[in-house]
Amino acid sequence: MAPAAAESRRSDPVINYGVRRLLALVPVALGVATLTFAIIHLVPGDPVVAMLGETAAPADIVGMRHQLGLDRPLLEQYAAYLGGLAVGDLGESISYRKPVSRLIAERFPATIELAAAGMLVAVLLAFPLGIIAGSNPGGAGDLGAMGFAIVGISIPHIYLGPLLMILFSLDLRWLPLTGAGVSSIWSCPRSRLAPRLPRSLRVCCARA
Repeated sequence: MAPAAAESRRSDPVINYGVRRLLALVPVALGVATLTFAIIHLVPGDPVVAMLGETAAPADIVGMRHQLGLDRPLLEQYAAYLGGLAVGDLGESISYRKPVSRLIAERFPATIELAAAGMLVAVLLAFPLGIIAGSNPGGAGDLGAMGFAIVGISIPHIYLGPLLMILFSLDLRWLPLTGAGVSSIWSCPRSRLAPRLPRSLRVCCARA
């Protein structure tokens, strides 16, 4: 009984910590939702006009505003917005005219593939760099790995991505510029490697 009680006491802090972290997500999620709602209403422009165009008839604009609930009081819109989020209703995309949840679901597998492949490439690069740096602290390998990590972390993705696209796709022509080609066994991994390089190098530098 004593070992079981001791094990239970040791696991209690872990469970309590997990519960506290989960409860802390509630105000964070509410704050993010509120901030998003406020930004949408503070940004200049009318989403109805963006959907229907500048030449839309006033009657069509009024009808679309009523259909979207934009003619209701702001607090009522906020309550409807939170209610939709609670049940997974993220509204309809203005650009694609499809439910946002469906668009996310369609792109979620590619996002998971992108993150997993990027992490795999990063680990494959980071482990050798870490071994080289740790085998001779202060030596050329250590300084080289540290310099590579500092440079990689310092360069923003928005700048590193186009540079890698220019190097591997336009100059060296090793990888396709866009798309996920499946025309051959070689073209498929090549097309999937290109968009993962910036994230892979970033994660690799963080772990090197």
